[in-house]
Amino acid sequence: MQWSLEDIYNRQVRGNIPRRKHLRVLGEDVVEEQQGELYKQLAGGPRKGQLIPMPEKEKGLKKHEVTDPKKISITDQDIELFNVLDYRDQIKVKKYIESKALKEIIVDTFEGGREDDVKQAVRLIMSSDLSADQIGNVMQLVNQDKAVSVEALQTVGTKPWNKVFLHEDVWDMFKDLIQVGVNKEQKGPGEVALTFLSPRIKLSTKGDIDIDGSLYELKLNGGRISDVAAPASKTIKPILDRYLGEFSELTQKTMKLEEFVRRVNLHKEAYPQTEANHYIDLAKEVFTHMLDAPSAIELSKLFAANTVNPEEVMNAYKKLSFEWYKGSKSGEGAWDKLIGINFKRGAGSVATVETGEQFANVPIYAPQVNVIRSGSGTREGYVDFYPIA
Repeated sequence: MQWSLEDIYNRQVRGNIPRRKHLRVLGEDVVEEQQGELYKQLAGGPRKGQLIPMPEKEKGLKKHEVTDPKKISITDQDIELFNVLDYRDQIKVKKYIESKALKEIIVDTFEGGREDDVKQAVRLIMSSDLSADQIGNVMQLVNQDKAVSVEALQTVGTKPWNKVFLHEDVWDMFKDLIQVGVNKEQKGPGEVALTFLSPRIKLSTKGDIDIDGSLYELKLNGGRISDVAAPASKTIKPILDRYLGEFSELTQKTMKLEEFVRRVNLHKEAYPQTEANHYIDLAKEVFTHMLDAPSAIELSKLFAANTVNPEEVMNAYKKLSFEWYKGSKSGEGAWDKLIGINFKRGAGSVATVETGEQFANVPIYAPQVNVIRSGSGTREGYVDFYPIA
């Protein structure tokens, strides 16, 4: 049978709890021991609050008993109680006992990082579910440059998490550290965490991170392929009204890209005499607002078909939106490749892409693109990047 700390406390403490003699009781003098000499703090009179040496006669009467915390030792009963704790509580106790040494190891391993980032990392690691042994294992792997496969991270394609993070403890620590440094100097989730886990990965003033001199953009758990807001409903809805009439009516506050294509096809069925240019112009207007004119021209060609294929439109939108996003990054924001890390959908995956064509071919968990977005989801018009291996 395994017990929690609360179970053991309830089991051990019954009836009247003995008064702890080193604690102050109202109306009594407080007793302290300093370098072997007993002192007491006066509880009343003109010298209230002052510490004075304890008179010999009071020492002899053993009126006060003081327990020196420096002399606390672990008893056999303590060990027995530890052994009946459940595993998670044992981890906490053991990690607390070893906390000073662990903190020093973490600080030494993460040396070179910003001081406040390192402090935040220490707090997150020490409060995590990782055991002392797991923390020590990760620190050793980092110091040996065996925690992260930089080569796998650089290679274009999608792979399971364990091809990049070379031990489960490293993967778990990365997830614990993703918030370190977020919003400081425009850093996003996971960027500082990666730099802590590999000496070859560094923060960059261009892109998000620098790996062996190449610049990478990092998207974590569905990060949108854009850093600007999508056009608001008040911009897109009137366009749909002009071209689709009754088929533009909203049944929800948002309209997904697939639903937009379905409405176009319904209009084509209802008004078969409508020329193809009508739908081409519709697509040009919508996608010019969402991306840019060259991307809109490419997308609009798909709307000339008798029946528009929603899968083709989504794939083209993925390709063109990636190219638009990468092309919009110049100067200090420029990057060479994009890395997506996903641990919220599926078993956990990492994808690295360089071109729009590659991005369109990456398996993504249920990509969500809203032609008409909600009021709060400002980037809902762009692909949420959840790569799946």
